[in-house]
Amino acid sequence: MRWLRRAVAKGLICLSIAVTAATPLAAESLPMSAESTVPEVRIEKLDRFQTEQRRLQRLMESAPPAYQDRYADDSPQDADDAAGAPQEASGLRSWLVETRLGFGQASSTSGAAAQDGFGSRSAGEFGVRTEYRLETRNAGDYLLQADLRHRSGDPSTALYGPGSVGTARSGDGGRFSLRNIGFPVDAYTFADTTVGDLYSEVTDGIGRNYRLTLGSATVRGMATRVFGTDFDLRAGVGQRGRLAGGPYPGFEKDQGTLGWLGFTRRLDSGWSVAAQVDRAVGVSAYDVGLYEARGFGAKDVTSWAAAAGYGLGLPAWIGGGSATLRATYLGSRTDSATPFAATGDARGLLLEGSTRSGRLRQEFGAYVADPGLQFGADALALGTRGAYWRIDHSVSRLSWGGGLEHEAGEPVAGFSSMGYRRVGANGNFQFQLDRRSAVGGSANVYVTRYEGGGSGVAGDAPSDPGGWAMPAGRARSMYASLYAQTRILGLPRSR
Repeated sequence: MRWLRRAVAKGLICLSIAVTAATPLAAESLPMSAESTVPEVRIEKLDRFQTEQRRLQRLMESAPPAYQDRYADDSPQDADDAAGAPQEASGLRSWLVETRLGFGQASSTSGAAAQDGFGSRSAGEFGVRTEYRLETRNAGDYLLQADLRHRSGDPSTALYGPGSVGTARSGDGGRFSLRNIGFPVDAYTFADTTVGDLYSEVTDGIGRNYRLTLGSATVRGMATRVFGTDFDLRAGVGQRGRLAGGPYPGFEKDQGTLGWLGFTRRLDSGWSVAAQVDRAVGVSAYDVGLYEARGFGAKDVTSWAAAAGYGLGLPAWIGGGSATLRATYLGSRTDSATPFAATGDARGLLLEGSTRSGRLRQEFGAYVADPGLQFGADALALGTRGAYWRIDHSVSRLSWGGGLEHEAGEPVAGFSSMGYRRVGANGNFQFQLDRRSAVGGSANVYVTRYEGGGSGVAGDAPSDPGGWAMPAGRARSMYASLYAQTRILGLPRSR
C-alpha cells in the first residue's frame, strides 16, 4: 500500500500548488469594480407536477392556431376552391323495366267447327313496362310510366277460352302517363298533376260513401289536384276510353269527352261542404257487347253533386262514440237525339251516417232518386228509393256482423223498363279457436219482386199492344257458406 500513499500525497501537493498559483492570475485578469456585476446562476429544483406543467406549456406554445369560426363574419373571405365544381343532382332516382309474355290457345272437338276452320285458335301477346322516378327538393316527385303491348295470332281466341289475349280491338297499344306528385305551392298547400292516361276523380267530400259509388272513367288528358289541410280542389278533362289487352293493358279510344271540377272545404267546427260538376259530351247513348262494349248513339250529360257533412264528432245523443253524418244532393240532365234514349232531368237525395262505440260500429242510410239519374257519363247503380242498416262487432276471438236493406226501382223509359222491389238480409261471423285455427260463415238472403212494364217503344203500360210487355214475377235467392281454416306443417292458412 506504500505506492498508494505516495500517489495520494503527490496529488494533494500538486492540487495545492495549482490552486495557489491560479488565484493571483484570476485576480489580475478580472479586476473588480463597483459598477460591474457577476451573473448569478440559480438552479431551481422542480417536482413531478411542475415538470408536467412545463411540458404542457411547451406543447401549447408549439401547437397550431386554434380554429376560428367565420360563419357570421361579414368581412371578405378567400374564394372557395370547390365553388366552380358542378353540383350533383339531389334526390332519389330509380327506374324499372319489366317484361311479360302471354299465350292462349283454344280448341274445339266439334266436327262441324273443325271443318269450318274454327277447331283451334291461338294468340300471343308481349308487353314491356317502364317506370322512372325522380325526387326533387323543391318541385315534388316526378313519375314517368309507359306500357307497350303487341299481339299476334287470332284475335278471337279470348272468346273461346280464359284470359285477356285478344280482348283488345287493336293488335298494338300502350299506356303513358307523367305525374308530378307533391309540388309545394306554399308551406301548407301541395299540388298533384297528371298528363296522359288517367282516371277521372271525385272530390273528397263527395266520393267517400258507404252505399253510393259515383265511379270514375278512364280518359286520356290532363288532371290536377290542389289540396291543403282544410280544402281539396280537383279538375281535369280528357278523351274517354278504356284499358284493354295484355299482358299490360293499353288505352283504346271511345267516343266522347269528359271534364270535371270539384271542391271540398273543411270547416273548423267539424263540418265540411263539397260540390262537383261533371260534363260529358258526345258519349255513347248505349254500350252493347259481351267482351267488348260498343257504343251506339250519342248523348250529352251534365251532372252535379253537393254535400254537407259532419265527420268524426262527439254528438251528445251518441253517448260518447264517434259519428259521421252527411247529406248528398245529386242531379243530372241528359240530351240526346238517339231513338229510345232516356233524356230529361233527374234528381236524388242520399242521407247516411255511422256511429262507433267501442268495438261496435253501425252504418245506416236512406235515399230517394228519380229514374235515369246519372253522374259523369254513366248511370248510377242506385234504385229510386231504399234504406239500409249494417252493424259490425269485433273482439279478440269473435267477430260478427249483420245487415238489413230494402230497395225499389221504378221502370225507366227505354230498354231498361222493369221495376222491382227487393228486401234482403245478410250476416257473417268468425271465431278464433286458437292461434292457428278458426271457424266462420256467412249468409245472404234476398226476395225480389219484379213488376211488369212496357219498353217505351210504343207505350210504357203492360197492356199497350205496341210495346214489349215485361211479365211480373218473384225471385228468392240465398247464398250461405261455412268454413274452417287452420295451418298445417307451418304452411299458410288452408280453408
